[in-house]
Parts: sequence; C-alpha cells; structure tokens
Amino acid sequence: MGSGLTPDHKHSCPADVLVEGWERGKPATFDITVTSPLCPAFLGEASQMAGAAALATETQKHIANDKRCQELGWSCVPIAVETYGNWSQEAKQTFSRLASHLATDSSQPKSKVIADLYGHLNLTLMRAIASSQSFQANRTVYLELFIGADGNVHFTG
Repeated sequence: MGSGLTPDHKHSCPADVLVEGWERGKPATFDITVTSPLCPAFLGEASQMAGAAALATETQKHIANDKRCQELGWSCVPIAVETYGNWSQEAKQTFSRLASHLATDSSQPKSKVIADLYGHLNLTLMRAIASSQSFQANRTVYLELFIGADGNVHFTG
C-alpha cells in the first residue's frame, strides 16, 4: 500500500497516509510514528504520566507539519504510539471515528470493531519491535485495513 500522496506532494508534507474526505470533505494526512517513553527527552514526564511520550510526539508532529498541511488544504493527524502500547489521544479519537465507519459498513458492533482494531495494531507494533534488533523511533510500519468476507476487520502489513 502506498502513502496515497501524489508525486508532487511526496516531499512537501510528511505523511504516511493521505485520506481523502476525512473531515468535512477535507483530506487528512495520517502521520504514524512510534516513540519510546525511555527516550531521555520524555523520561521525566513519562515517569509521571502514562502516554506522555505519545502526547509529546503528537505535539511535535503538529508543530512540524500543521503549517504545510494547512497550505495544501489538508488536516494533520498524527498517530503516535509508545513502544509499550500507549496511544496518543488524537490516535484514539481517530480510531474511534474509523471504527464507527467500519462498524456501519460491516454491520458489526463498534465495540467489536474497535477491539479488533487495537488488537491488530498492537500485534503489528509488537511484531515490528521484535523484528528489529535496534528499533528506531522513526521506523514506519505500513498497514492496510479491510473488512473480510467474514465481516471482521483485518490488517496486512
């Protein structure tokens, strides 16, 4: 699966996925990033609050990308997760919205779709970390989300 960015946009706005019509017809860039609460820059806050590294990374992504995304008419949606599995608030909101759409499309309860979504994402994250001897915080993991013939949410990646 590609990023969905056209060749003209590939280097103009960092993003892993471009989603057309995400909010009020406006495209959104999903910038997926993994961070560690053990990173020295986050360690103090992360020792006091679960998810602090994901929140700080989410904020950094907005600072770095919002202006350029706004110029292109896009929304910037950072999806940050910590290596221990804590997701940023914006990621949680995005997954909830995505689960609502998938639940409607699949006639599955939203609670089941969101549980499948987090289950698959966390498994993919664990596999990515395990497969890398020296996991890097800026490593990108690409996922393709679809609803199978069985009505369940599935991922490839």
